[in-house]
This record gives sequence, structure tokens and C-alpha cells, in this order.
Amino acid sequence: MGKLIERLKAGSERLTTGVWVAVVLLLAAVVVIGANEEWRSGLLAALVGGESPEDPQADDGAEDAPEEQHALALADRALLNIGISDDQIQPIKLGDYEKTTSFPAMIMERPGRSIVKVPAPATGVVTHVYREQGVTVEAGQRLFELGLNHEELIRDQAEYLATLQKLATVENDLARLASLPGGLADMEKRERGFEKAQLDATLKALRQVLVMHGLTEEQVDETLTRKQQLVKTFTVSVPEVTDDESRTAPAPQSVFEIQELLVAKGQQVSTGAPLCVISNHARLQIEGHAFEHDTELLLEAVENNGSVVAVFEGHNGHPHVISGLQVRNVASSLDVESRTLSFYVEFPNESLSERKEGNQRFVNWRFKPGQRCRLEISTETIRGQFVVPMEAVAHDGAEAYLFVRNGFKEDKKVWLRTPVRVLHRGLNEIVVANDGAIYAGTEIATAGAGQLLIALGSGSGKLQNACPCPDH
Repeated sequence: MGKLIERLKAGSERLTTGVWVAVVLLLAAVVVIGANEEWRSGLLAALVGGESPEDPQADDGAEDAPEEQHALALADRALLNIGISDDQIQPIKLGDYEKTTSFPAMIMERPGRSIVKVPAPATGVVTHVYREQGVTVEAGQRLFELGLNHEELIRDQAEYLATLQKLATVENDLARLASLPGGLADMEKRERGFEKAQLDATLKALRQVLVMHGLTEEQVDETLTRKQQLVKTFTVSVPEVTDDESRTAPAPQSVFEIQELLVAKGQQVSTGAPLCVISNHARLQIEGHAFEHDTELLLEAVENNGSVVAVFEGHNGHPHVISGLQVRNVASSLDVESRTLSFYVEFPNESLSERKEGNQRFVNWRFKPGQRCRLEISTETIRGQFVVPMEAVAHDGAEAYLFVRNGFKEDKKVWLRTPVRVLHRGLNEIVVANDGAIYAGTEIATAGAGQLLIALGSGSGKLQNACPCPDH
């Protein structure tokens, strides 16, 4: 057919008008009876001297595919479904970030400070238990009542009362001799004065002995001295415990919890026997564990008062962070089995709740001995970059993206996927480079970026012909 067309074109100039009309009529008849599209097109193009039209399917790949879209619009309900609320849409800010080294750690009680064993001051029988186990008590509050049957204490009290009687007699004699004249009276005055001085010294010494036995100054003054009666019962109270005077922010050392009751009513106890164990968890310490090659970092933190951050597992995956801590000291030797070096950080505890039942008080502390955490010590400061939460950055292979809010489409928020460069990835935050890809003050999604990327990839909420640049 192609050769026929060429011959027709080549010889068209030599054909007469009548022959040419005949040829046209013949070709029209062929078209009418159902010749295919390609043949008809070729014939018509040859007759008019034009070129054959191109196959419409031949250039399917000649045009570029539509540009990949970078924007999507989602309603508030859809945003809440992927964990993005209005509070999690915040303007991005420039700031500084502290690069840290992380160490495993555990909360422990402060040796010699947190635990106090309350001893029996004298031999006796427990006649009353004032507090229950788990109750919070303060310094000076009553714990136990003891019926005293300690022979030495009873003997010292009796001697104290006898000395008081002798002293009273000598004072009466001196008062009587004061009105008598003569040398014999003066001699007796001197003897009675010397005797009074001895009795005063004895009384003072006995007073100190009784206080060492556990009697209070009030008991000695009120019961023994004024009433001149033996102290038959003894009240054991919460002791006063003071912290190191060098501590800049001392904890409330007078608050204790009865950790364990060791005696019961009617029980015979001897001098020095523990009656209960009370604990003060208002201030605790954290024991961290580092490897030998971290020794220099720890010693530098101690010397320069480097900042330490304690991170605890929180509710719903949100960690609880205590910042501004310092390394108190580093152990002088490595653990033989684990080959780790221990270091210690003190921190104040937090009261979660407090309730009262009658005269009993219960306090619940946030942090407890045995609770695991991690300690982060600063090693370097990255300045003048964007610091965003971990959930604000979505990753797709080697690419990292932030999602920038760019106005509304109808009642939906428009989000633009913006590629960024990650400088550092921490445990909870990511440092994004301030390289012009995004500007301070731009509103971003601080959570749910991964879900937004999935929604964009699946076509959910994707916008057509959206501008990939913010503020357009």
C-alpha cells in the first residue's frame, strides 16, 4: 500500500484530470467499505502531500510524569487519629542542644542517711505501739511506750532521789546555821557547805546518766526533781536526724516512713534492741555504671560540676526527666565481676500524693529505691540549630522530613512534606540543620510525622497541583 501511494504521488503530475478524479473516487470507496484507520490515514496524507500522523501510543513516555506531590490535607478528626492535636502544632525554634553520653543506673538509698533503726533505750516491756507500718512520721512524734524494768536505770533513779533528799537536808542545816554566831557554828557551816558542793556534783552527774539512759530533760525535771517519783514508763519518739551541713539544698530530714515494725505489744526488749526501722526517702541517690574508658569523662564532670540529667520511664512512653544534677563522687575501684565503675548522683524525691486516716499520715513518693533509670552526662554543645521531638521527624530511607502546616483547604489543615538534614539523633530529640530548608517560626507537627508520611504515600488526603513550598 505504501508503494502504491508513492507511485501515486510520483506520477500525480502526469495524470490527467479525469484519471485523477477516478483515483479519488476509488480510494473513497475503499474507505467506505471498512479499510483500517492506519491505511486511511496514510492515503489521505499522501493525497494532500502531508506526512503520516504519529501513533498516539508511540509517545506515551515522551511526556514527563506528573510531579510527585508533597502536600496533603487532613481534617482535625484524622489528625487526632494519628496523635496530632492542636497543642502538638508548634512553631519551630532555634536553640542549643547538649550531646550526652548515657549510662545505665539505679536508685538506691543513701547509706547512713536514708535508713534509721530505732533502738530500745532501756530494758522493759512494750506497753503501747502508737504507729502502724507504712505511716509517715516526723521527728519528735511518739512511736512506742515501754514499761521500764531495767535494774540499772531504776537504781540510778533511786540514787538521784536519795541525793535530792540529802541535798535538801544540808540546805536546811545551812539555813539554820546562818543565824548562829560563834566559831563552832562557822566550822559546821564550812562542813555543810563542802557537803552541799559534793551533793550538787553528784546530782549533776546522775542527771547526765539518766539522760544517757534515755530519759528526757523534761522527765528528769518534772517527774524526778519536782514530783520526786520514779519514771516508770518511757516514750520512744522519732529521733532527730540532720544532714551534712555542707549540703546546699538539704532535704527535709525530719520526715520518715515506718518501713518495718520489729516488736509487738507485750514484748520484752533489752537495751539497744531495734524496735523499728524508719526510712527517709525525701532525698535519694542514683548509682550509675560506666566502663573504664569513661573514667576521664566522669572525673571531668566532677571537677567542672558538669550537668547530669536523669531519665526515668514514664507513663505512656513519655519519660520523666530530672535535670541540673551533678556527679557527687566516683568509686575508687572497678567492680571485679562486671568491670564497671560506679558513680553517684544525689537528687530530691517528689511527693505524688498524701492522705490522712485519723491521726495517721501516708505519703507516696514518685521515686523508689531499686527503680531503674539512665544518667546522661553532657559531652558537647550544638548551638544555633533546630531541636525537635523525635516524633516530629519522619524517615524514608536516607531522607528525613518535617511536616509544615501551610494554611487550610476548606476545613482541612494542609501539610507540606519538607526534606531536612539531621545533624544528631538523641534519645528523645533530633537536631535539624539550620540550612535554609525551613525557617524559625514555621509551624510544624511535633508528633505523628511518621503517620503523615504513610498517609501521603497511600494517597490519603493528597492534594493535586499543590505547591511544595511553605507560605504559598
